[in-house]
Amino acid sequence: MQDKIWIFPANKNTSDERQLAVTFGDVLKAAWKGLLIALVCSVALVLLFALLADKVFDKGLVNTDNRIALWSYSLTNPVLTFGLTVITEIGSPLGIAILTGLTIGFFIWRKMYAYACLAALTSLGSAIINETLKQIFHRVRPDLLPGGPHLTSYSFPSGHSTGSICFFGFLIWASWKLLKSQPLKIVITIALSLMILLVGFSRIYLGFHYPTDVLGAYLSGGCWLIALLSSYNIFYRYRHFHSKDKQA
Repeated sequence: MQDKIWIFPANKNTSDERQLAVTFGDVLKAAWKGLLIALVCSVALVLLFALLADKVFDKGLVNTDNRIALWSYSLTNPVLTFGLTVITEIGSPLGIAILTGLTIGFFIWRKMYAYACLAALTSLGSAIINETLKQIFHRVRPDLLPGGPHLTSYSFPSGHSTGSICFFGFLIWASWKLLKSQPLKIVITIALSLMILLVGFSRIYLGFHYPTDVLGAYLSGGCWLIALLSSYNIFYRYRHFHSKDKQA
């Protein structure tokens, strides 16, 4: 027999048969399709990240990195530089922190506390994961752009790109959960997906990162986002079962 997981403390005034409880198996049974997809995607992202990390210092991959970076530098012009500088600031740790704070405030104002917690965990977790990976790999920043920036922090994976895919990815997910208009959902998805890509490209174009730094950030950040949202789905199922039992 499966152990029962109690969502709320038992009410002494009700009989044992009326206790509000669900088994973990019930939750998995109800959400197994979504959880299976999330598991497959998470494992795929982890494996791809491991493959990339294993090759990130190989000469062949470094040469490919350099060629792509040099190509991006060849596109340099004042208008593009200004636009990508603005975008990279939006995707910076400070920019994501401000946007996350505004998002949390909005959800609290609407009394959507679970979404507020998710927004906080999304950005906080992405920052912790990124800094941990930087300290593990110790990859030096690129030095290909004449007169370019010289940062002392490590390069792999890109912090801006990690924060962007997690935060803007969360907003895409939230829009599909909360909005009714299908065209609006599609517009938001396209706009925020483009923002994620532009933040990553800006880090290469401005000379802060190698292309594989950005790719590694997308893989690690995407894995964290999927894991977090999947966990929320399990929590939501618990609450759903609880509500049904309470109304029975």
